[in-house]
Formats: sequence, structure tokens, C-alpha cells
Amino acid sequence: MPARLPLCFFDPRHGPSTAEVPWTPPSGTWRPVPVCAADEVRLREGSLPIASGHPARRPAAPAPSPRDRIDSGRLVVPGVVAALLGYAAALFAVGDAVGGIVYLAAGYVPAGFALGSGVFLFSSASRLWALIRRGHRTHADFDRSELASSGHQHVHVVTDVSGRRYEHVRRVSGPTVKPLPYQRVWYVRGREDEGEVLDGWALLRLPVVVLVTLPIFAASAAATLYLVPGRLLLALLS
Repeated sequence: MPARLPLCFFDPRHGPSTAEVPWTPPSGTWRPVPVCAADEVRLREGSLPIASGHPARRPAAPAPSPRDRIDSGRLVVPGVVAALLGYAAALFAVGDAVGGIVYLAAGYVPAGFALGSGVFLFSSASRLWALIRRGHRTHADFDRSELASSGHQHVHVVTDVSGRRYEHVRRVSGPTVKPLPYQRVWYVRGREDEGEVLDGWALLRLPVVVLVTLPIFAASAAATLYLVPGRLLLALLS
């Protein structure tokens, strides 16, 4: 005569057990318990057993790693301030008090100009190079008039051979301005089939921007390098 199976541990009304599964009570240690088929599936999936007087403890969530606990965004400003103070302290330590005072008072000015003009220069030069290599003149047909946060504008659209639409926005003084049926623009084909529409004056405007921005970037970068790390190297070598 086969051995009689124990009833389900979590609720005898579930009937005889079909298997033993590991279970840890909320305030106890791990042990195997006999459970019915339904509770076996639920426990193996990490769910609670069917309502009973023995609640199972859900698997604990993995503890966050030290890297996850750190909010890198909050460390940017303190890190920059620490770097500024550290470099100024190094200048004072090697006897360059004037350089340390100048660096603390206005060292960020040439660095800011170098960063801003460098980004603007790189962006303009990249667009100019792409325009010369892959650009061609085309028509942008009028699509709609709209009111944006910057004011009224007319939107013209260029559609490439694949059906992608690229918008060119022309700001106008008010809603009474009659839109042009089309505009002559530059269409620049992208390297990965993503294009860009530039205004008709781009071929003249972008070289002027590059020529104006280049000396600003060169002068501010030279001033920044003179302060960091030039002053410190000069003080160490003198």
C-alpha cells in the first residue's frame, strides 16, 4: 500500500503535497516543506503561496553596488571646485602667489571661452566640410505656418529619395507675412542616410564663422594652457 503523502504545508485544504521545495519563513531558517502542485509553481517563480497562515518570504532584491549608490551628477561641481582649489594650492606651494590669485579670480574665463568657441568651431567646420563634399542646392517646398516660442515661422520641407522629410524653418515678423512657395536651400546627405537642410547662405556664412571663431579659440586655448599647467611648470623649472 503506497505511503500517504502529507497535506500541503501552507494550507491542508489544498490537498496532498506533490513535492518538497525550499522555504524560508520571515523570521527563521531555510528548510524543505511539502507543498501542493500550485504552491510549488508559485514558490519556484518567487511568488507567495496561495493564501494561508504561512507567508513565504520573497527572494531578497540584490543589494545595490557601491557604484549604483553614487550619483555621478552630484559629483561634477564638487570635483571641479576641488580641482580648481588643488591647482591654486599647488601654485601657492611652489611660490607663485600671483599665478594662484589670477587663477582663482579669473582662470575659468579663458577656459570657458576655449570650450565654447571650440565646440562652435568644430560644429561649423564639420558642417562646412560636409556641405562641400556632399551638399547640393535644392528646393524646399512650403509646408505650413506655425507659432513657436520664438515667434511666427514658416516651415519648408525637403523630401529625399527615400521619403524622409527635412524641415527648414524661416522666422517671420507676424502671421500676415505671405509665405514663399519654395526656398532655395542646401541639402547635405548624411553618412548613414540621415541628411540635413541648411539655409541658402550657408556656403558663405559657415566660412565666415570658422574664420571669426578660429582666432578666438586659439587665443583662449593659449591663455588656458599658460595658466594650466604653464604657470606651474614655469614655477617648478625656475
